[in-house]
Amino acid sequence: MEKMKKIDKLPLDPQREFLDMDTDDEDFGRQESPETEEEQSSEPIRPVFDEQDLNKLVQYVKDFTILPSIKDSDWNEDCYTIIQKYFENPAYTLLCIYFQVDTLRARLSILDDNQSDFMYFLRIPWHVFTVDNFHATVVFGSINRNAMMCVLKIMENMYVTVARNSSEWPEIIRNNLFFNLHNFLMCLTEWVYKPMGLTKLYVPGEYLSDIATLQRDKKSNSSDNETNGLHVSKELQESEKALIDRFERIVRYWIKQIRQILTSTSTSNSGRTVFDELQYWTTKYFNLCYLHDQLSNMEIQSILHLLENKLDNETDLLVYFRNNIEVLCEAVSIQIVHQCKNYVNLQVTKITTLIKSNSNWDVNEQLIFNYIDTFMQRCYDIIEICNISTVFEKCTNVGMIGGPNGIKYDAYCSQIENLFSEILDEIKLIRHEILDVTKFSWLENMLNFKNFVVELESMVKNLIDCIFDEIKNVEEGIEAIYALQRFKHRESLRDLLSRKWVQEFDGTLDCISLAVTCTFNKRGTLLAVGCNDGRIVIWDFLTRGIAKIISAHVHPVCSLSWSRNGHKLLSASTDNNVCIWDVLSGECDQKYRFPSPILKIQFHPRNLNKFLVCPMRHAAVMVDVEGTHRVIPLDEDSDLNIVASFDRRGDYVYTGNARGRVLVLDAETLNVKASYKITQGTASNTAVKSIEFARRGSCFLVNTADRVIRVYDSTEILACGKDGEPEPIQKLQDLVNKTMWKKCCFSGDGEYVCAGSARQHALYVWEKSIGNLVKILHGTKGELLLDVVWHPVRPIIASISSGVVSIWAQNQVENWSAFAPDFKELDENVEYEERESEFDLSDEDKSVVQGEEAQDEEIEVDVASIDRVAAFCSSDEETEDIGSLQFLPISPDVEDSEDNQVMPHEPPMKKHRSHDIDLQGAPTDETHPLLNKGKDKPTTKKGRPRLEYKKGK
Repeated sequence: MEKMKKIDKLPLDPQREFLDMDTDDEDFGRQESPETEEEQSSEPIRPVFDEQDLNKLVQYVKDFTILPSIKDSDWNEDCYTIIQKYFENPAYTLLCIYFQVDTLRARLSILDDNQSDFMYFLRIPWHVFTVDNFHATVVFGSINRNAMMCVLKIMENMYVTVARNSSEWPEIIRNNLFFNLHNFLMCLTEWVYKPMGLTKLYVPGEYLSDIATLQRDKKSNSSDNETNGLHVSKELQESEKALIDRFERIVRYWIKQIRQILTSTSTSNSGRTVFDELQYWTTKYFNLCYLHDQLSNMEIQSILHLLENKLDNETDLLVYFRNNIEVLCEAVSIQIVHQCKNYVNLQVTKITTLIKSNSNWDVNEQLIFNYIDTFMQRCYDIIEICNISTVFEKCTNVGMIGGPNGIKYDAYCSQIENLFSEILDEIKLIRHEILDVTKFSWLENMLNFKNFVVELESMVKNLIDCIFDEIKNVEEGIEAIYALQRFKHRESLRDLLSRKWVQEFDGTLDCISLAVTCTFNKRGTLLAVGCNDGRIVIWDFLTRGIAKIISAHVHPVCSLSWSRNGHKLLSASTDNNVCIWDVLSGECDQKYRFPSPILKIQFHPRNLNKFLVCPMRHAAVMVDVEGTHRVIPLDEDSDLNIVASFDRRGDYVYTGNARGRVLVLDAETLNVKASYKITQGTASNTAVKSIEFARRGSCFLVNTADRVIRVYDSTEILACGKDGEPEPIQKLQDLVNKTMWKKCCFSGDGEYVCAGSARQHALYVWEKSIGNLVKILHGTKGELLLDVVWHPVRPIIASISSGVVSIWAQNQVENWSAFAPDFKELDENVEYEERESEFDLSDEDKSVVQGEEAQDEEIEVDVASIDRVAAFCSSDEETEDIGSLQFLPISPDVEDSEDNQVMPHEPPMKKHRSHDIDLQGAPTDETHPLLNKGKDKPTTKKGRPRLEYKKGK
């Protein structure tokens, strides 16, 4: 390209083409300066291109041109000539390329005829395209057959964005612009989408930025109110009012559109067939679905929420009227005085004159109204005595306290009632002094009465603790609640009773068969329960409803395990089969047949292509999804009853044998990294029954046959190496009953250990850090525990006994006052010290914040980014697993189809892959322990199990 003369003008803003519009508001009051002759005669020099650069620019246009069925052979010399003219003459700002019939045309102006498809190239006037700047400065696009849709998108995506981000206009012009712009786009949106049979709600593009600006302006207004507070506040109010008015107009237009679609009917009923009606209602159904999805949009919900808040602010006027009701009451009192004056005959002239005088009386109001205040306090004392009597006085409609010590506790309650009757009789003897404000001995008597009631409350608290400590089941707890129900009316006893009520029965949910085992997914939103008929029931734990039923096996399900993302579920049955299920579809992906019964299965914590299987009387097996397997090495060939478990992250595999030997193996190489032996007791009573890891932290527990639960730190185990002698962090056991433990687990945060008794439905909860027994939860007597799991996040325990899933939860005591920014708990009442200027219009005592401190107050809160929830992430993870399955969609119940209606074709079930796992030396004649226990029980009785909800600490 040859040298050309540079244009001596300032660089043009690419947005000026939208902003340089002649308006009366801009020209009013401004006199244009006449141009000089030199300026009028000066004109930019046209660029001169060499042939190579010009051909490159033409080729750029060809590369950017996208039209239906365009080919290289469609380009002709006329097009090349006009394109070259467009580059050589910067005065042309628009280049259009289109098909006229079958001939490709180029034009330097907007098309006159109704051309449906064309390509356009735009530039700023007198902007020179070069080979280097063409890609960075060109503005191009295409218009398809729906030209009005293109206009709508350009207005929404370009014009609105430029107008919204511009700050050059005064507020009144900006408000008028957006007012007219919204009206135009509302009508254009309806004009475009209505022929399609869709109701499109126009959403303004100014909401987010304008609201943020208003909030920042409000903050700056509150910090600078001493300088220009009134002026800025007025501007903010006008701007916010204009914004609210625009949103209200848009919402009213939405209401009109919604009413039209709801009230619309068929245009003509005559001559319409069934298929016409079906098509009409199908179109209307899809339109309503489309409208429902729009109303669920966050932007529309934000606008509605803003208008609702504005409506709530209008209720402040009610507060104003309520605060000024005193004026009305004062007028009523004056009217009463006037009415009374008509009945009072004042014969003494001196008093009448004094009353009519304008002099102010200097009197001590506290002294004058002292007796009135004392009388009111005596009345409050009477009310308090009556309220206390309803709690501690003898009552005939009180149930008896159950349990082995019920008679003793009833006698204790009678003793409390007799003591209260004695102090109440003393009050009755001096009842003539209560309303006698001249006698002050009542104050001492009332104080003695209150102190005595406090002692009675202490006796009741001890009684409540003793009763609930001996409660063994739900029925006894309900009886105790009814017997102690009257004490809930005393505030000091209400909190204690509410904490005791939390372990009582809360409800049931019927299932389809007897439950055997259960497990939560990673987030605790889904609870999978394996049943005795081979089915797997998945409950939505938030709604407490059945989300999916999988017909998994023919025989009872004995073990379950969720994958990390929750999309896969691993199940094992007493028929020696292990299956991997797709939770969403309910189909079986893989099936594995083992020669011996399966005691436990576990997905790899991080890799869903691997899982661990513990066969009966055989070493544990690491199985790959494709069917390959590796046997976990044994410490001795004669090891029996091997249990195994992955650690929290799946880096190591922990195994335990019948001799109390624990091995730690690398999960990839299966090399032994550490080992130790539980030394307490003999080899026969130190057999390892189970190994469980905490979801958080590095702790794990070992349940052994000597009735002791040992808690270890995995980092310490690895540090000790082979044949180490690590000491457990805690040893947990029932020293009184010597309970054998059926199943153990950690809490979600790893701070508590829960163990289920093997002899009865009883759950023991210990605090891991100090090893003390926190709570014992008793189920129905005579039931045996099958399984127990702890919720991953919440303080909830699920246990299974007699085919029933029981849920134990901790009651949450709500204290909403703690959310106040200045909330502070006090041990006793304190006198509030009021500042002198606290209720003044302008706080004189408030220090003026200036400089950097004022800037620190304007903190912008990030509401777009999502912080990770620590409970759902491991310590080595920065973000949550976005692809995890949290909930299952539930399809609505559909009525049976008519006889002549053609049912839709259901897709065939996906065929699963089967694998035979060959284990050398595995016993093939063993029977699963779950089936052995069931031999002695009758099998003809059918029960409908249920999911019971119980609450406990």
